[in-house]
Formats: sequence, C-alpha cells, structure tokens
Amino acid sequence: MTSKPRIFVFSIIPKLGDIIQQMLPQENIKIVKFQAEMSQKYGHVISEEEINQLKEAEVLLADSNAFVQFADRLPHLKWFQSTWAGVEGLMQHFQHKKAPPYFMSRLASDSFSQLMSEYVVGQIIAHERGWGEAASKQANCVWYHSGRVATYRSLRDITVALLGFGQIGQEIGRALKSFKCHVLAYSLTAHSPTGLHQCADAHYHGDSLATVMSESDYIVSCLPSTPLTAGLLSAAILQHAKNGSVLINIGRGNVVSEDDLLAALDAGPLAGAVLDVFQEEPLLPSSLLWTHPKVVVTPHCAGVSRASDVAKAFVQNYGRFAAGEKPQFLLDFYRGY
Repeated sequence: MTSKPRIFVFSIIPKLGDIIQQMLPQENIKIVKFQAEMSQKYGHVISEEEINQLKEAEVLLADSNAFVQFADRLPHLKWFQSTWAGVEGLMQHFQHKKAPPYFMSRLASDSFSQLMSEYVVGQIIAHERGWGEAASKQANCVWYHSGRVATYRSLRDITVALLGFGQIGQEIGRALKSFKCHVLAYSLTAHSPTGLHQCADAHYHGDSLATVMSESDYIVSCLPSTPLTAGLLSAAILQHAKNGSVLINIGRGNVVSEDDLLAALDAGPLAGAVLDVFQEEPLLPSSLLWTHPKVVVTPHCAGVSRASDVAKAFVQNYGRFAAGEKPQFLLDFYRGY
C-alpha cells in the first residue's frame, strides 16, 4: 500500500491547521506552530526551529512570505499550496533560479472573489452617497442633508471599468451587473471568458486602455503584479481618465506610483481614490495618502485569506494531487502569476 503524503500546515491564519485536520481526518497531517501573531504578518523572520520542523514535508500549505524564506530547504517537497492569492514574492524569489522540482499553487477561491466584489460595490456606494462626509458631520452632531448625501447617482447610472478580468474581475463584474451598472472589462490579452455578457457589457484589451479610462466613472484595478502591469497606470495613462472619476485599487500597489496618483488627484482628472494595496506595505506613516482628502486607505483587507475558505480550496486541490493529477492554479513563471 502506498503511504499517504506527509501534509504540513504552517500559517499565521488562526485555526487553519485544525480545520484541515477536521476536513481530512484520514490524512497524515502535521501542524507546525507559527511563532508570530496576525499583527506581525509583515517582516516576521522564520526561525531555524520552525524550518527544522518542516523538513519532512511532502505537501505544504503555508503563507508565501514565510515559504520563500526556506523554499530551497525542503528536500522531500512535492507540492506547495499558498494561502495567498498574490504571488509576486514567489516570483521574485525564483526569478533567477531554475524552476523548483515541486508544484506551486496560488490560492484561488470563489469566496475570495466574493469578498473582493463586496468591497468594490460597498466602496462605490459609500462614495456615491457621501457616507464618509456624513460620518464626519455625525461626529460634530450636524444634521447634514446636502452634497452627495442628498444628491447621488444610482449604480445603474454609472460606468465601471474593470482592469484585470480573471476570476476576481469577473465576479466583480457579475456583482455590478446585478445592480445594472454599465461594466467595461479590460485585460492585456484578447481572450474573452465564456459567459462574458453576465459580467461585462464590453471587453477591451491591448492598447485600448486609454479609451476605457475615458469612458468610466470608476476604474477598478484588480491586476496582478507582473512585469507588464508594473507602472501600467502611468501619468500618461491617468490623464485619459474621465474627469471626476475614481480609482479603486484592490490588485497590486505597483500598478500606479504614489506620485503619479497624487498628481492626478490634485490637478485632475481623478476626483478620488480608494486604495487597499500600496507600493510598500504597511503604508509608511509619512505617506501623503493617509491625509489626502480625496483618498480612502484600507489595510490590504478587501479580500482576506479566511481559514475556512483556504481550507476548502486546499482540500479540493489536494483531491487532485492525491489522485495523481496536477494541482490547479499552478504558478506561471512566463506570465508572472
């Protein structure tokens, strides 16, 4: 009888290992305690003690920023499943090395896309109806019934551009279409997904980005970090944005530079920005984005890796691996994600 693979779980996400054990009670699972709290997510250095406990892993479910610190030191590893959707740290680690002798999968979860779409819809409604301004008036006990609080647009009156039209972009499109928004999708490639009409009214690609920007009231970037997307929303492109439009960035911070964004906010054409991702995270206290009156800052929380969602995605992918098939959502080193 073939022995079952040694599955190791090493994550800062609370209760993740326990849930995996409950869902796969017959498997050989070991939980290695992560010696940091969620508040220490950034910059935690993995100890030799932790690494030594992981060396027998054949299957590893772990956070990407931790994994890159010992990715070359697991001699038995056959498959690494990330708890994160973002892969730029992995790409940077392996860019000057031979492809590893094991599979690497990014997190792809329907629930993750759902969380991102809820964030986008919520932020658009909050901006359209002036809820931020209403909250500031409440703090001063002011009955405020003017401005956007009193004169706002319906979602059916606005056009939203989705930059990046993979799983996340399509789910956002479906949510917006359910509110009768006019949705324009943009991707770098010409491939259109099946059922396009359910999540967008039109699909643009290639050199048509300026056109999409000029026609949209909201520009939602859910682009990954790749050599092709870094700096894509340059000053030259931002100047094509529709006057009074709002940028929402839930993809990756390096799509637009802070300086170019601030210039577009101060001099036009942008009327606002909702930012969940940044060039450097955590966002430095010295950043002008914190106090800019046209900017909403959230701490990379539009779609978080919840334990139940990560566990479900892992168990589904593990079923393929255990059956001798390739896991899904493997990293593509050529495309950069």
